[in-house]
Order: sequence, then C-alpha cells, then structure tokens
Amino acid sequence: MKTVVVGGAARDIGKTAVAAGLIAALAHRDWTAVKITQFGAGERAVYGDAWRLEEERDRGAQTDSSRFLAAGARRSFWLRVPAGKLAEALPALRQAVAGAENLVIESNSILGFLRPELYLMVLGPAGGDLKESAKEFFDRADAYILVGEA
Repeated sequence: MKTVVVGGAARDIGKTAVAAGLIAALAHRDWTAVKITQFGAGERAVYGDAWRLEEERDRGAQTDSSRFLAAGARRSFWLRVPAGKLAEALPALRQAVAGAENLVIESNSILGFLRPELYLMVLGPAGGDLKESAKEFFDRADAYILVGEA
C-alpha cells in the first residue's frame, strides 16, 4: 500500500481541501482516505474519553471524511482520538485500511508511527505559530503547499 500523509501548520488551514484535491486529481489510484482528529480535554465533553473509528458512507454529509468520498475515494474513515492516545487506535485503523491500494491520511501525528511515501505540509501565508505536531515533523515534509492569499 502506498501512503500519502497531508499535514498542516495549523487547524483549519486547508488540509482536507488538499487531500480531496489529490484524490480527485488521481482518482484512478483507488484511494482509501483517513481523517485523524486528536482532541484535548476541552473537547472530551463532545467526543468522550475513548477513541472512535467510523467509516463514512454518506458522500453528502457535512464532514471532512465525506468530502474524501465526494472527491472519489473508494472508502473513507474518521478516527477521533484523545490527544496522546493515537497508538491505542492504530491496530484498529490498520485493520480497517488493510488491502487498500493507496492511502491518504490527513494528520501530522501519524508520522510518529509510519513513514509514508509522501508527506505534504500545508502552510498558510501569514506564518504564525505552528501547532506542536507540525513543529515536530516540519523537516520531514517532502513538499510544502502554500494556501491562501499573501
């Protein structure tokens, strides 16, 4: 399985748009897509304390994982996990994507557990503070994609 990771310097910077664009541009590659969301203590009231892996089946839903399907991914998953607990969810994720021909994962933190064939880092024009996971893996990016207006 060939793996592409799309990470970003900050939240809401355009990682999903880049991943969906890649899927659409290379639709013949039979993509499986994964969105990984790590959440902190403040979001536990919404998500709880355990990780959840869900397969998206609705191309018209208002989620990032549905955007991957709408772009042409064969399958799409959303992994929500408490910050610092990604390792606990990886066996289930690996099982879910087993047999995928090509995999695109939206996440920086996954780089602590795998070496993709390609790692793309999405950057905004304003610079500013990088999130911790972006700082940790910044030098591993194969390419940087600048989005937005300068």
